[in-house]
Amino acid sequence: MSGPSFFDWNWDEIDSQVAPEEERAPVESGPPATEFSAPVFDRMIVNDIWEEAEVIDGNDPALWRKDPLGAWINRQEYGRRNSQFGWEIREARGGRLEAVQWQNCLDQAASATQSRVTSEGLRNRRSVW
Repeated sequence: MSGPSFFDWNWDEIDSQVAPEEERAPVESGPPATEFSAPVFDRMIVNDIWEEAEVIDGNDPALWRKDPLGAWINRQEYGRRNSQFGWEIREARGGRLEAVQWQNCLDQAASATQSRVTSEGLRNRRSVW
């Protein structure tokens, strides 16, 4: 049993737990975040984008998925740049929207493709290539 359905979550409670951007703790590792601001999407679009992210066997797909670069993302961490599992929505080739770990999203937005965040076991790590 994988727990409650994504659509059964108490969204008012979840929304009340998300701190405003100015109150969020800064990320302590890796390069500093840029002034890039992710666009705001309707909840239904966020839900649809989440459903398209890669499901990994053995993990609750309502909570855990991987982005196109292999980094772990957590459904409840949408828009949180102070979490290694935070994610944002970016426009991929052809105009398709996809869920991407926030550092990977910033790297692409800044055209800084010298590093990326991927997974190593159950943790995310930044690799330079």
